[in-house]
Amino acid sequence: MYYYASHRFLWPLLRGRLLPCMILSIIVFVNLFLWTYLPQVALLAIIYGRALAWVNAAFLVLGEGATIIAILFEAFLVDDTLVDIFDAVCSIPFFWLRNVIFMSVGV
Repeated sequence: MYYYASHRFLWPLLRGRLLPCMILSIIVFVNLFLWTYLPQVALLAIIYGRALAWVNAAFLVLGEGATIIAILFEAFLVDDTLVDIFDAVCSIPFFWLRNVIFMSVGV
């Protein structure tokens, strides 16, 4: 987040994708916690005991949600923006590295 906030050239690239990804994340996590959290707590209470089941189920739901969001985002929301962001972020360090290599070799 700090890198994004401090480099203004990335703002136009991500502005169109940040809101859909945030909405997708909220929808996925709300649905997972509504429908799958308590059944997982019940199952994990049998395995781990009641004290650890609540915490383990929360981490399990968060992991499942991250996986679902990544799959849905890659399938429906990624286009040339991802390529543009990758090029914008990677062009600065590689340009600097290329200059250091060529200057050390003497080309």
